[in-house]
Amino acid sequence: NTLMHSYGRCGCVDEARRVFDAIPQRNPFSWNILATAYIHNGFLQEAKRVLDRMPQPSAVSWNLMLAAYSREGLTAEARAMFDSMPELNSMAWNSILSGYAHTGHCVAEVLTVFQRMPGHDVISWNTLLLAISETGDAGGTKRVFDGMAQRTLVSWTCAMQANARTGDVVAARDVFDKMPLRDVVAWTAMLQAYAQDLDSLEALFRVMPQRDAASWSLVITAYGEGGDAWKAKHTFDAMPGSSRNLSCWNALCHAYLYNGQLAEAGGVLHRMSKRDVVAWNGMLSCCVQRGEVETAEALLRDTLPERSPVSWSTVVCGYAQSRKLDDAREIFHGLPASERDVVSWTALFHACALNNRLDEAALVFFRDMPDKNHVSWNAMAAAYARAGHTAEAKAVLEQMPCHDVVALTVIFHLAVQSGRLEHARSLFDNVVPEKDLVAWNAMIGAYAQNGQGDEALLLYREMHIQGMDPDDVTMSSILAAHSRLGQVEQGRSHFVAMPMDHGITPSEEHYACMVDALGRSGQLVAAEELLATFPFHPSYVAWGSFLAGCRINQDVARGERAAQIAAVLDPSKCAPYVLLS
Repeated sequence: NTLMHSYGRCGCVDEARRVFDAIPQRNPFSWNILATAYIHNGFLQEAKRVLDRMPQPSAVSWNLMLAAYSREGLTAEARAMFDSMPELNSMAWNSILSGYAHTGHCVAEVLTVFQRMPGHDVISWNTLLLAISETGDAGGTKRVFDGMAQRTLVSWTCAMQANARTGDVVAARDVFDKMPLRDVVAWTAMLQAYAQDLDSLEALFRVMPQRDAASWSLVITAYGEGGDAWKAKHTFDAMPGSSRNLSCWNALCHAYLYNGQLAEAGGVLHRMSKRDVVAWNGMLSCCVQRGEVETAEALLRDTLPERSPVSWSTVVCGYAQSRKLDDAREIFHGLPASERDVVSWTALFHACALNNRLDEAALVFFRDMPDKNHVSWNAMAAAYARAGHTAEAKAVLEQMPCHDVVALTVIFHLAVQSGRLEHARSLFDNVVPEKDLVAWNAMIGAYAQNGQGDEALLLYREMHIQGMDPDDVTMSSILAAHSRLGQVEQGRSHFVAMPMDHGITPSEEHYACMVDALGRSGQLVAAEELLATFPFHPSYVAWGSFLAGCRINQDVARGERAAQIAAVLDPSKCAPYVLLS
């Protein structure tokens, strides 16, 4: 048994099997050691055959196989085994719970398994806590954390990471400072929270009592993504040789790629004694982001020593974004059928959707894809929503096993698009867990476009209180809201303050909003003067806004001039003549 175990640990599975076959009297340990050897080396089918041949598989045997399926993300196989087990102990329940928590299942499904458990230990509580914290639900994480009778380092670290994911670094640091004990994982998690604040990150890194490869890699990545590839390289060079593993080399390569320094990244790749698929995929992704999809394809086909489904999917997405659907299809079909996973299938139907081939995308999604996860469901719903097919998007959302953050955000945007503002506001306030600038803009814009300028301005003030900075889209909605409310001076104040207060240079759309505001209020002379002083040639939209003001104020002479100019700018439009009449 000891010899067989040694062979299994060093990857010599055939030798382990020969030893097993030579054992004259096998005990339960012999069977379990052979199964473990297969599992340890990734041969799950062989391990399952061993389990099926065992004279009397024990709870340990069943749990070995169940845990292996869960770790590999094979939740269907894990669930089938779980349901067929003669006895379910805490280890079995924790394995199936962990499988659901780590394979993209939404929190509702994880919670259902948790609630069915006959008892909970600290492992099951930590698994639930981890599943909730990974969604960025700091409130939900805190409720679970507060309800735990026993907490470990993992519990504290999950609570800290949940706050960090929502951007609340102060709350994350508060949890960190209250931890009764900190290991290198907790320190590294706090570093991750400071990834956007390089000064705080440097200060924390300096006082870390112990650093491992993960913490060094994180700092290198943070410098790279902060735009300082030189500091990333300096940090890499300062590392002790014993800490410099493959992930650190990949972090340095990523730092160069992130800053568009392909030659330097290539130099790092050539210096690496061992290159894994992560580094090569980073190179592919950088080429795609720079629009060099053909270069990425050449790397994929001719250079990469090892390819993963992510490698193929990266190039598929690159061609999709370049509107080259045929090339995207060709790359997808070059991927062996046995290696097409949910990522590559999602890339294919996303390519169809981006190229306005929604019917084809739907066929791939509903007919061809063997498996779907929450990412693919969300992508299909979002594709329909972007195209304005709200009924189809709603149908996809209704078929989803459960809704995560992205799905809830799609539901909110659908409510905005359909003009159901009360429902949209209720979702915005109570359901959308991560209110990014896109969500704020959607809600403010919906109010402004639907004649509820007061609500738009109130929400804009709330946005300021929440510490969210506006962008050019926000300011267009605010200027439009003031225009429709007849508040010319307030609109002018916002317009003038845009560069100084928010660093936003007024665009043609912002100028057109001011023309609209002046025209609606009867200040046609000022509106015409503003048109004459535009820092660019006024477009059809700007002259159309002025013409609408002329019509409201019955200024026929100015209206005729505006209609003639608008008609010259876009002869295909008949609206100027309709407004003039």
